[in-house]
Amino acid sequence: MEKVIELTNVSKQFQQKRAVNDISFTIKKGEAVAILGANGAGKTTTILLMLGLLQPSKGTVHLFQSEPKRKEVREKIGSMLQETSVMDSLKVKEIIKLVQSYYPEPFPLTEREQEILALVAAGKTVQEISSTLYLSSGTIRNYISEVLNKLEVKNRIEAISKAQNNGWI
Repeated sequence: MEKVIELTNVSKQFQQKRAVNDISFTIKKGEAVAILGANGAGKTTTILLMLGLLQPSKGTVHLFQSEPKRKEVREKIGSMLQETSVMDSLKVKEIIKLVQSYYPEPFPLTEREQEILALVAAGKTVQEISSTLYLSSGTIRNYISEVLNKLEVKNRIEAISKAQNNGWI
């Protein structure tokens, strides 16, 4: 099975304090792992090392057989840190757009929006989509309008083309 994370003889020292002492482990694709230990045992430091947010004092860390700091590795991972600082004035939609901007081709459409756009691409009318999905015609029009805005296109044909080119429908 493919190795997703591999730490080999990893240590991390902060001045006189050794936070992580010569650990080695591998996590393979599909495995679920818990890192357990007392306060100060080095759990958070180990996670930060795996994410490439800290460099080991000794040893090697690999994610997807590569260095954690590489762009293609960072595009494959996601994490929720203990503490985050996002400007308090940002709206949820703005934070989502910010995070999407970190990736080369963010997946902009919800499952429902993909479903509706696929039906539009198949030549279905608003009324037919409304009947199929048990939603009002107005709701369908709102979804279509939101898709056009999200994809930054002017019409349904451009939206269908962009979604098909990116494999979203």
